[in-house]
Amino acid sequence: EIAKSFMELSKEKSVADITVSDIAKACGISRQTFYHHFKDKYSVIEYLYEPAIKKIKEIGMGCGGDIQEALLKMYQECYNNRTYYMSVISYEGQNSFEEYCIKGNREFFIEYLTQKYGNGNLDKSLEIAIDFSCHGAAYTLISWIRNGMKESPEFIAREMYKCLPEILRLSME
Repeated sequence: EIAKSFMELSKEKSVADITVSDIAKACGISRQTFYHHFKDKYSVIEYLYEPAIKKIKEIGMGCGGDIQEALLKMYQECYNNRTYYMSVISYEGQNSFEEYCIKGNREFFIEYLTQKYGNGNLDKSLEIAIDFSCHGAAYTLISWIRNGMKESPEFIAREMYKCLPEILRLSME
C-alpha cells in the first residue's frame, strides 16, 4: 500500500517534492507506521525499482547470450509497461532509476560472463566496455522513455546492439 501510494503521488508531483508525510497521509497511516516499513522515501523508490531491474536482468539471462534478443525483450518490457517506467524515470538523484539501470546492467554482464568463463577476474578492457555500455544504455533507455517511446523497441534494440563495443559483443557470443 505504501509503494502504491508513492507511485500515485509521483503522478501528481515530482518525487523530490514528495514527503514521508505525504505518503503516510495518502495511504492512511502514521509516519511511525511508515518508518516501521521503510527507512525513508528513497527506500520506497528502491523497493519499487528492484522488481523491474530484477525482471529485466532475468530477461537478459534467459536469452542465452543472444544480447540482441535480450535487448529487444528488455525494451519490449519497458514499452509494454510504459506508464510505470514514465513514472519511475521522473525522479533524479539518490536511488534514481538511472543508478539502478546501470547497476542492473552491470550485474547482468558480470553474471553472464562469469557463468560463461568462470569466476576469474575479467579483463580490464572488458570491464571498461561493460561500464561504458551500462552508462550509455541507461541514458539511452531513459531518453527513449522521456521522449515518449516513439521508436519501436525493435529499432532501439538493434541500434543499441550496434553501439556495443566489439570486445563486449564478442565476449557475449
